[in-house]
Amino acid sequence: MILILNSDDPSDDIQIIAYQILTKLANLVPQALIAHLERLTEKFEVAYNKILKALGSKQEGERANDCLRGFLRAMITISKIPESDEVVKFKELYNLKIASNEKCKEFIQQITSA
Repeated sequence: MILILNSDDPSDDIQIIAYQILTKLANLVPQALIAHLERLTEKFEVAYNKILKALGSKQEGERANDCLRGFLRAMITISKIPESDEVVKFKELYNLKIASNEKCKEFIQQITSA
């Protein structure tokens, strides 16, 4: 699982696929994902900051939105795993940074209402 996010590939397509894989893993084998969640959270934070930076660029705007949607789908799915609340780093990242960001709130609303 760490390999999925360890990719230094700057390609948005690769990152979007990685988020889709994480979403599937969270649904199919949540306990296996939870076992690595603390280490994954560090990668999530780096990815999140990279996406936020890309959102500020007009050239990368739409692709960054696509990456953010994929990232948020993965984060929402993982946050629904009951044991994810026990991983303090993940809980803080999701609640304090992601869910409190205005752009993310908008996308989270769209994703959860779909």
